[in-house]
Amino acid sequence: MVDVPEPMRQRLIAAGTGRRFRPGQTLLRQGEPAFHVLLLVSGRVKVLLTMSDGEVLLLAVRGPGELLGEIAAL
Repeated sequence: MVDVPEPMRQRLIAAGTGRRFRPGQTLLRQGEPAFHVLLLVSGRVKVLLTMSDGEVLLLAVRGPGELLGEIAAL
């Protein structure tokens, strides 16, 4: 989890492109190449892992000010 300090958050928002997502929409998938990092400005997202047997595990809940996909982008 990366919580972005407010001054950096404002610079990222100014430099980035805003997007809105619908509830339940998949933002990123594990194992897919990442070409961007998401900064969550509002709302919350669940980080889920689907096991090989189909079981779904809740790994985390992310909120405003947190980055998503930063590890994959590196």
